[in-house]
Amino acid sequence: MWDYKVVAGRYALDGADIVVENPLGRGTLQRILDHYGNEGFELVTSHYDGLNREVVLLLKRPRGGAAAVVPFAMGAVPGMPAAAGMPAAAEAPAPRGRGAAAAAAPGRRRSKADLDRLARED
Repeated sequence: MWDYKVVAGRYALDGADIVVENPLGRGTLQRILDHYGNEGFELVTSHYDGLNREVVLLLKRPRGGAAAVVPFAMGAVPGMPAAAGMPAAAEAPAPRGRGAAAAAAPGRRRSKADLDRLARED
């Protein structure tokens, strides 16, 4: 189950920023996405109407605002203590099973061939 949020308003280009204005206020698109991202929302789709200069953003999060749990995220930042009962980043278990090679390389995106192979395995 998901909670959804729709953000709509008029937009204008201000240098490298997209400024969105609606009855709730005015802010850059990046600031809006950061704000709702901190509440657990992720952007699902966006629609820009160039003729009327309007934008519609559709965001979603798991119902109740519970984000996916990453067991070793708390200790991953140097100087940040690990949560009680959670292993620190250095103690995180190595990934096993499907996609272990891709998960072991942080920042690496899976290729189309990897994704096709994973889809066939299901």
